[in-house]
Amino acid sequence: MVSRLLLINFEKMQRASLLVRDTLSHLPPLDPAILNNPREMEPYDALASRFERFVDIAVNRFFRSVEMELKMEASETIRDRLLYMAKQGLVTSPEIWLEMRDFRNRIAHDYLPEQLVSIFEAIRTRFLAEIIFCVDESRKLTSQS
Repeated sequence: MVSRLLLINFEKMQRASLLVRDTLSHLPPLDPAILNNPREMEPYDALASRFERFVDIAVNRFFRSVEMELKMEASETIRDRLLYMAKQGLVTSPEIWLEMRDFRNRIAHDYLPEQLVSIFEAIRTRFLAEIIFCVDESRKLTSQS
């Protein structure tokens, strides 16, 4: 039987992933011509916020809960936590999650607007596939009795 905390954190991660997926479902690829138009950038800002939230919840809440549930201790580093998640089959690659965290930090710290086009394209492609994989595999873990 999985702990209540693990289930709560899974539900938070799942809700956050649904918001990212919903936003992406109706958002076209970012056109660099709108980078200086705050009104047109609004939905991309929403995506950025939702992506940041998903990564934070997954890495700092859910993955930590998985560690506490399965090995009764949290890793000392994010890299170790992600390696453990890969061993559990919840992520395809620690490296993609480190990249997701890096992109999350770039968005959060308002890096150059020109970088936003590639960041949003990564969210739409590589990162979305990883988000879906992680939630699907995590659902299997949390549904175990």
